[in-house]
Amino acid sequence: MMRFLFGVAVGAIGYWAYEQGLLPFGAHDVFDQITPGTNTDTSTTSEIIRPTPSEVSGRPAAPIPS
Repeated sequence: MMRFLFGVAVGAIGYWAYEQGLLPFGAHDVFDQITPGTNTDTSTTSEIIRPTPSEVSGRPAAPIPS
């Protein structure tokens, strides 16, 4: 029970610090790092090749396990 209350207290303090901007990172900073082209420091291209809708629809469906 004490561990649970300690976890809730640490979570509440962490959330408060996040909302106040006291942490060295924020959700927008992390989002900018993982999405290419939105980071203003360096513009990198994504190495992930995304298939077109026609390529996806042309793939065979996975067999349903019986």
